[in-house]
Formats: sequence, structure tokens, C-alpha cells
Amino acid sequence: MTKRNTALSALVWITVLGLGLGCLATFVGVLMVTGALEAASWVGPWLLGVGLGLFGFGLLASLFALVASAVVRAIEDAVAARRRAAAEHTATGRIAQP
Repeated sequence: MTKRNTALSALVWITVLGLGLGCLATFVGVLMVTGALEAASWVGPWLLGVGLGLFGFGLLASLFALVASAVVRAIEDAVAARRRAAAEHTATGRIAQP
């Protein structure tokens, strides 16, 4: 359980950082492309691309965190059901019917 919480916490932080930094870099990149901020001609498009890439990475991390959480929860539920059935079998001497 602790390992699952640690792994999901790391995925959440990757998601938050990816989305946050991606939005910030995209915003600054758009300002540079439109000319609201002065910079070299290559900086605006480069920063815009990096921002969109970080944002996409954050979205993928959030999707992966959701899927991983669902899979781990399903595995934990299956293990708990198997243990419950085994405990009922040993307690009654009969095979438990689901």
C-alpha cells in the first residue's frame, strides 16, 4: 500500500509540474511570438514548443496515473477476495461459493 501511494504521489507531482511549467512556458512563448516580449527570433517558437511538450507530457502522466491506480486497485480487490474465500473455506471446511 505504501509503495502504491508513493508511486502515485510521484505521478501526481510529475503531472502537476508538467502541466504548470507547460502552461507557463506556452504563455511566455506566445508573448514572445506575438512581440509583447522582446527576445531573439528563435526563442519564442522554441519556448512555445517546449511548453506544449511539457503540457502534453503532464497530460500523459495524469492518464498513466489514473490507469495505474485503477489497475492496482483491481489487483488489491482480487487479492482481498481470494483471501476472504480462503478464510471462509478453512473456517467452515467447505468451499465457499462466490
